[in-house]
Amino acid sequence: MLLEPGPPRAVDVKAIRQELGLTQAQLADLASVSLRTVQSCEQGWRHPSTGLERMVLLLLMAHRNGSSEADVACWEATVCPEELREECLAYRTRRGQLCWILTGRLYRGLRLPSWTEKRTMCERCLFFRHLMGGELPLLDRALPGPGCGGRCGRDVADE
Repeated sequence: MLLEPGPPRAVDVKAIRQELGLTQAQLADLASVSLRTVQSCEQGWRHPSTGLERMVLLLLMAHRNGSSEADVACWEATVCPEELREECLAYRTRRGQLCWILTGRLYRGLRLPSWTEKRTMCERCLFFRHLMGGELPLLDRALPGPGCGGRCGRDVADE
């Protein structure tokens, strides 16, 4: 999936939930959010928080790949330089398939301003796309810009 230029889009929680075969209540329980949060995201009343978005992507990766990716090393697949490896939590814990989630807002040694920007960079990474087993379900609408004060459902820290 090549990203088209433009503002980042939210992950489509409903499409992922349906692919996983979960009810809204089951997804809420797995993601440690309220049922109302899942419903609001699916109805488009709010965008998923960073935590919810990361959890549904982790569930999607596990669903699409099962344990087949347990020994995959991002540092080998992306030919990551030694100096970056030593600073990387995914490398230090030998969890290369979880590089996108374990490293927070870091991407190849750079601290990005938000999870949204980090996810956008990961979506361009062939290794991440391989882990996700195909395209990510994204909403057609763009995420709101800074200044919403958290009312859009994104973490205020992401703004």
